[in-house]
Amino acid sequence: MEVKNQPKIIIFHGLGGSPRSAWIPWLKRELEARGYEAVTPRFPHPWRFYAGALLKNLVPGLKTPVFADWLKVFESYAVAPDKNTILVGHSLGGAFTLKLLEGLDSPVKATVLVAAPAGLGRGKLYLAARDFTDGFKYDWPRIKANAGAVTVIQGASDRTVNPVNGRELAARLGAELIMAPGVGHSGTSDGRQFSLLLEKIEQFLK
Repeated sequence: MEVKNQPKIIIFHGLGGSPRSAWIPWLKRELEARGYEAVTPRFPHPWRFYAGALLKNLVPGLKTPVFADWLKVFESYAVAPDKNTILVGHSLGGAFTLKLLEGLDSPVKATVLVAAPAGLGRGKLYLAARDFTDGFKYDWPRIKANAGAVTVIQGASDRTVNPVNGRELAARLGAELIMAPGVGHSGTSDGRQFSLLLEKIEQFLK
């Protein structure tokens, strides 16, 4: 039986990833060990979609996922974000988080965005992210109203999502910006543990 008002953290992976990718399994274990509910949806992105995203700059007509594809899958989990929810989105999962926030009727508790594409700087997945977000069309005022407290984490050496996206996201959302030196797209040096992210989530849960 679900406990009312129980905090939950929903973690969205990026294109080519899964709930088993990078630091997501570690973060889920750490949160659950602390007694929190951690939900890690698995989105549809067969390898051909990821390969297509890499090739899309050369062949713009290749099909890659769009927001509606992932939204349908997320809705099947029947986990509705509410005032006790913290959303965590990495890479294209961060873009999904932004678009999801646009459609909410009430705000969540907090949002953490890790290397989420805002449409600035042409990283290697730029065109795929553009199509996913319908041309990087974001309703920034509505997102800001629904996002709760926001932290943006951006690897300063990210070659997939240009670091200027982190600065733009923080400016648009009035968010805390953490520019992580010497790390790439995952936001961590080893890609497996993300202590900084766990600390931010725990701060929001206090």
